Amino acid sequence: MDLKKKVLEYIDEDELVELTKGIVRFPSYPPDETPVNEYLADYMRKNGFEVEMQEVEPGRFQHLGWLRGSGEGPSMMFNGHTDIDPMTMATVESWKSMGKDPFDPFVEDGRFYGQGVGNMKGGVAAMVIAAVALKRAKIPLKGDILITPVVGELQGGVGTYHLLKHGYRTDYALVPEPSDLKIRTFTAGVIRLLINTIGKSVWIGNTHVIKPVHAVEKMCKVIKALKNIEFTYTPKPEVPDLPRMVYSSILGGVTRDYTIWRVSYTPDFCTMGCDIRTVPSMTAEGVVNDFRKVLDPIKEEDPEFEYEIELPPDTYRDPWNTTLLVRPPCDTPVDEPIVELVRKNHVEVRGEEPEGIGAGYHLGSHAGNDTGYLSEAGIISVTYGPRNKNAQTSEKLGGSFFDEQYMAVDDMLTVAKVYAMTTIDLCT
Repeated sequence: MDLKKKVLEYIDEDELVELTKGIVRFPSYPPDETPVNEYLADYMRKNGFEVEMQEVEPGRFQHLGWLRGSGEGPSMMFNGHTDIDPMTMATVESWKSMGKDPFDPFVEDGRFYGQGVGNMKGGVAAMVIAAVALKRAKIPLKGDILITPVVGELQGGVGTYHLLKHGYRTDYALVPEPSDLKIRTFTAGVIRLLINTIGKSVWIGNTHVIKPVHAVEKMCKVIKALKNIEFTYTPKPEVPDLPRMVYSSILGGVTRDYTIWRVSYTPDFCTMGCDIRTVPSMTAEGVVNDFRKVLDPIKEEDPEFEYEIELPPDTYRDPWNTTLLVRPPCDTPVDEPIVELVRKNHVEVRGEEPEGIGAGYHLGSHAGNDTGYLSEAGIISVTYGPRNKNAQTSEKLGGSFFDEQYMAVDDMLTVAKVYAMTTIDLCT
């Protein structure tokens, strides 16, 4: 029997749905991924995988699942993260209006609903099912298959960085981040930094005699200045929308511990987080220099203005824990064999060409993911994952709008099939 036809017989929709439900039920916001990883580790052990638990940080575990080959051919990694994004206020209200629990997943009209299925438990379940099918079908692998449901991707990839730091390597990697079934060969680099403004705290009863320096007001000047920032970089024509930046959460209070309960004191410390998506020519040092070009002039106009910039690993601290690392971009050549194999298998499963291959906004290249670290480690990496439909459109369910809440079950099945078939192409 043809090996691909054989492995497809072991990819079951009901099993995929049940596994996805099982892992979506865990509210695995970082750093609380250990329970869902233990659940997956147990599932893989029951299916005959060699499983190794890794303690990434004290009490924070991820697992590696091995499907061993003969050692005579290329090896493959399936890499996906088990941490999930926070819910927005709109998402919370949508679940409430539906009378549904976001961690009690359900399927309706072929759509899988549940918090975190989009980014990216639907993809994680698909890659695990693909590996299980390869195992059950007894595919004669020449290379090892390594399954890595990692922690902390949303914190800059601490889980994948940890496993690479400890020497784990494969020749190829497939990452089922939600790519809309497009084959993404480029992902942006990510630099997350913190900006602190320093003030002088004064009790309300003394403000008529002592002038406070209000750290939050000084941060307002930072926000205004950052609207004019221009980054130094060599353009990458395929992604003209990069680099880009967003300034995000702001926290101000008294002392560097952000004491906020005593509001009768003006804040003397304020912090704002910034996320910068980069192209290969950019460095953290260069980005900091670009920030200073717009922030230093404020000092000339306002002698009381004082600021600091913190880069990783200093940004990985309470209450921020944004990222421990500066994440590199991934820029896999489109002519790598794995790209053509994923394309060919997508066509075989779907009966049509993928909607895009390579780099570009329409391919989601402005996103960053762990392919950056994998590629940096010499692993030829491609992002190919299910469609996170509500992240792209405004479809309704019962009159409520959902943001990143559902995936089409058929797309998840497609990913599982394409992963299994591509692994057969490369590793047998």
